[in-house]
Amino acid sequence: MIQKKLGDIIKTIRLKKGLSQREACKGICDRRTYIRWEKNEIEPSIYNINKLSNRFNYDFQAYYKMFICDLSEHAWLYKERAETYLVQKDWTNLYALLKEIDSFHEFQNGENKQTILYYKAIYFSKYKMDFNQSIKLCLEGLKEEDENYSITCQSLSIFSNVGLSLLNCLACNYNKIEKKQLANSIFRNLIEIIDNKIFKDLHYYQSIDFEKKLYQITTYNLSVNLKREKQYIDSLYYINKGIQFSLKHNYLFDLADLFQIKFKLLYLLDDYIEAKTAFNLCVNLYLLQNNMKDYNYFISIIDTEYPKLKCIESSSN
Repeated sequence: MIQKKLGDIIKTIRLKKGLSQREACKGICDRRTYIRWEKNEIEPSIYNINKLSNRFNYDFQAYYKMFICDLSEHAWLYKERAETYLVQKDWTNLYALLKEIDSFHEFQNGENKQTILYYKAIYFSKYKMDFNQSIKLCLEGLKEEDENYSITCQSLSIFSNVGLSLLNCLACNYNKIEKKQLANSIFRNLIEIIDNKIFKDLHYYQSIDFEKKLYQITTYNLSVNLKREKQYIDSLYYINKGIQFSLKHNYLFDLADLFQIKFKLLYLLDDYIEAKTAFNLCVNLYLLQNNMKDYNYFISIIDTEYPKLKCIESSSN
């Protein structure tokens, strides 16, 4: 019944859009496969669910999660419990729950399996500090969304929030084992995916705040890596992308931290006037967010660690 409903919805939306079956599946799959989707003979993959959503400007992903992926309130409740343990960093209960879930048929494939692999990857990375095991779990989860995914050949084939989270976790793991080039490659790929996902013709996503936050975090992490490698110009390029993205979408979540990195980069590049501007924006954003801890710390170190800013103040007076 659930599969029939999905096929009916795909067909109904296609007809409302005035598309033929060939037009609907162009660039996604062959016509024969598409017909089987509409007839409910097979299910589209997570990747193709997202491609169809883009084509029809209809959130099939939300439908997929509600009726096909979760399958039952039972599965949804278990994932909610896992998320709660993760947020609370209750690693003992999280791991016990994941071991219990392994035996449930709802979690043997698709987005449910991918989600559990993500929780396991976080557990091994954050708690066990076993970054290589976490990498294996991330790659397994990514292949659940795109069976052809490869770390050596980055693509724009990952769409789901779980998939994007796995990419971020994967890059952070490579950072931890000092494989910075691999980490930076994944961070760049993640930025490109979100650029394409938000800035082109995808309007149906209800989870855009997730992409905004992830975009800020990713541009920040990549810029920090490049700064440590003394690639200041490249680092400044990505931090500016993060700032421009945040301003365009009126998203202030981590904007102060982005301006802090920009200030430090401009200072290293001897552009003290622009550095002072970035500094002022940073501390004012900390005040706006009532983040007095970071505000007071940043103010306390400015004279000792960035003394040349005083010359700018003196000349302006």
